[in-house]
Amino acid sequence: RSSHPRGRRDDDGDDDCSDGGLRSVAEACVGYVAADLSALVRRAALNGTERRSRLRKTEEGERSSADAPTTSHITAGDLLDATKEVGASCLRDAALSAPPPTSWDDVAGDAGGAKPALVAAVEWPRTRRRAFGALGLRPPRGVLLHG
Repeated sequence: RSSHPRGRRDDDGDDDCSDGGLRSVAEACVGYVAADLSALVRRAALNGTERRSRLRKTEEGERSSADAPTTSHITAGDLLDATKEVGASCLRDAALSAPPPTSWDDVAGDAGGAKPALVAAVEWPRTRRRAFGALGLRPPRGVLLHG
């Protein structure tokens, strides 16, 4: 946790974790669990330390590790940058488990007009809602395939 009062800038000119900054971080962390937040803070601390080290090296030339500052704090910018590297664990597999896109061309054959009947049963209730409503038709709740 930061030792600076809210809204104060640190010695590098970075904004401390103000309410607005923390709100931005919270909005970016949808789906994060406690372990994800812990990893996020750890990554933000590492990124912030590396950034401050690079900044000081360019300002003062090379420094020895003994001269390096031992205290630092995490800014909202550090946390937001870390969200690019640490994602929500509950969303990691979502992209991998999504089914591939399928079109009607992928459905093989047309035995006895089954394909047009499927199109009418599956697509028409979504694409022709007004017609269904005007005729007083209720869309089917499912399609039973056999054979």
